[in-house]
Amino acid sequence: MVNLNPQQLAAVKAPASGVIKISALAGTGKSASILHRTQYLYEQDEGKILLLAFNSSIADELRDRLNDLENKWAVSRTSVYTSYALGYYFVRKYWKTLGLPIFPHVPPDWKLVKDGIEVAKNKGYKLTEPMCKALLAAENWRRSADKKDYTEYCNRSLILKELTNTKKNPKAIPMKELVALSELMYKSRRSKGMIMYMDMISLALELDQSTFDKEDYKHVLIDEAQDVSPSQWRLIDKISDASVSKTIVGDACQALYAFAGADPSVFMGLETKYNTVSYNLDINYRSTQPILDLANKLLELPQLDTTLKLQPNIAKPGLTPYLCNSQEDIAFWVQSLLDKGIKHSDISIIFRARAHTLELETFLAKAGILYRCTSGSFFEHNVLNDILAYYRLFLTSEPTYDDWKTVARHRSRFLSDELLTTAFDENPLAPWEAWSKVKFKTDSQKAIFRGVKRELAALKSIIKTCDPGIFLADLQGEYLNYKWAEDCADDPDLEQEYQMMIQATKDWFNAFRTGQDLLEEYLKRPKASTSDEGVLVTSTHKAKGLEWDYVSIWNVGSGTFPLKEEPEEYRLLYVAVTRAKKELAVFTSKADSTGGILGLLTGDPIEELRSLWGR
Repeated sequence: MVNLNPQQLAAVKAPASGVIKISALAGTGKSASILHRTQYLYEQDEGKILLLAFNSSIADELRDRLNDLENKWAVSRTSVYTSYALGYYFVRKYWKTLGLPIFPHVPPDWKLVKDGIEVAKNKGYKLTEPMCKALLAAENWRRSADKKDYTEYCNRSLILKELTNTKKNPKAIPMKELVALSELMYKSRRSKGMIMYMDMISLALELDQSTFDKEDYKHVLIDEAQDVSPSQWRLIDKISDASVSKTIVGDACQALYAFAGADPSVFMGLETKYNTVSYNLDINYRSTQPILDLANKLLELPQLDTTLKLQPNIAKPGLTPYLCNSQEDIAFWVQSLLDKGIKHSDISIIFRARAHTLELETFLAKAGILYRCTSGSFFEHNVLNDILAYYRLFLTSEPTYDDWKTVARHRSRFLSDELLTTAFDENPLAPWEAWSKVKFKTDSQKAIFRGVKRELAALKSIIKTCDPGIFLADLQGEYLNYKWAEDCADDPDLEQEYQMMIQATKDWFNAFRTGQDLLEEYLKRPKASTSDEGVLVTSTHKAKGLEWDYVSIWNVGSGTFPLKEEPEEYRLLYVAVTRAKKELAVFTSKADSTGGILGLLTGDPIEELRSLWGR
């Protein structure tokens, strides 16, 4: 219990019975507290302990850190699971009790889609693969959020919105029938021993309470409780029904997964659900006072709905967060740190949307600054790659098989890998012209390939001189809109990302007069590091739980960060600000150079960052 402050020590040594709620703000030692709490509970009442983590990576980290605890008996008696892994454990252990015909398994997605399409066909409905993928994803969400139908989900999923729109689509499926169809799909999967993600919890919840009591967990601890979904809470209640204590740890201000069915209001209202004893952790070990001041201004906003404030562990003076109006100065900010001997790994740039990173990457690369992207480079996104595949295939001297496959599959998914490989091996510079060695399994496949040949031969003759903006519009309308809709079928939140990427790509393409100009610029593009070296460029979701000495937040302003006026967007800003330990720089968007809400809170902007650093 060494090195714990009075707040942490009080939470760790809270009564070893009943329900304990620990509200832990950013950087207050939440993980350390929950781990020491685990050891303390075992020492007070020896028995099995269950520690529930939000995802597998956090579970792995907690397991590793458990091994550092002094009491190895406590470690050996503690099981660490995610909610889904816990549900899967029960389903596998009691599969016969559940009436499953064989030992349960998680099949590849295509098998689930194939089975779903077959079930729909037997009921007189014709579902395409994207439709079925969207419906299966919606069913995961519905079960997770404990909803009766998909109304909320359809507002985010264009495919499901169209599938259920009975006013515009004569073949639409009414909502009640769609839910009934999902139930049939569930029964069909179950009859084959196949389960998908949410089935792990749904099936486990069918087990009798006595089954859970047999596990005999004396103490249950829940980490990141603000992101737990209603169905996960039901599983937690079942597994902890006979437990002596339940410790629930979270930070409602870092609740970022409402889109996946999580309900932070449950954590916020635990006092009304249980007879809880509550503890607050607000002593921050991470940031300097000016950064804490900014974070506390965010905490005062009604969107974050809290009365807690961050307190410093010790007084840490520091620089006031910068508000920078010139985006190009991001390179000067980074380079000034590197010139002082700061390591690349101590610097991070946090963004809200990947569509915003084109100029960021360009500025870094132009200045010769090594960077890496944990959330993917702008130039690696599917939207851009789908279009650039044509330019690389037609206009470079060494096109790749991946580009050929991408282009061919835009036109037909029925061309086999074997056929595409043979064609490319025969004629890498123009695989659509290959013919002599290609073996067609059906006349239909032969006809499809002949059509691809005609289309690509015509495209090659015009793409070099065609206005890239016009080419993009034609390609998008004829082939790519459907493909992109399919990409987003099982994750409707990708639709917003894709739409933003489409617009960013249009803006970039319209800057060039010819395809050759575009290709030359693309070949000189910024390239992110493929190693672990370089300044980290990351999304806010990926940054959660991490920290760096020097942090900048990119493209901040109304409509960019936050993207929309919703509480979760302000929680994302809070997460981004509290990643910084020593220095924070806020780079505003071109559309809103005021910096939006952060602009109002940071004070006067720095108009010329270069002069500040003597450059």
